Amino acid sequence: MGLRSSFPAAYLMHYVGSLLGSPTTLIDGIGGTANDAVRSADPRHALLAVTVSPYSRYTIQVSELAVTRGAKLIALPDSELSPIVKLSEVMIRVRTEMPLLFHTMTPAFVAVECLVQLIAAKRGSHALEALAANEAHLASFHTFVLQAARIREL
Repeated sequence: MGLRSSFPAAYLMHYVGSLLGSPTTLIDGIGGTANDAVRSADPRHALLAVTVSPYSRYTIQVSELAVTRGAKLIALPDSELSPIVKLSEVMIRVRTEMPLLFHTMTPAFVAVECLVQLIAAKRGSHALEALAANEAHLASFHTFVLQAARIREL
């Protein structure tokens, strides 16, 4: 789960995780449906919540709901003082401070990339099979231009 500036890191976790064949659900809160996504959460599930200051009330509420249903919470906050830290079993702090007008989410991307590498390692050959199946699916739709067309010389 990730809202606002945290959304891209959460989406990356979902996208790459699904490419590896891991059953993931992106909780983005579209239409106020984030709590619907955790309605069936139980102790077999984990919720990765990416959140940075100012903290989204919705992220906190959904995290609380998931935890009360038995899911494990993995928090990716920017501070140990984030409201979701006390709910989490695992906390991976990501720094966002920059000497600029806005904060950076690059450390959150790095943390997510490390997590999906761990998923890939755990899934082993199943991850490779899922990646191959995805590549075949994309190829069947001619999703990518694999060779640039040459411009004819005049």
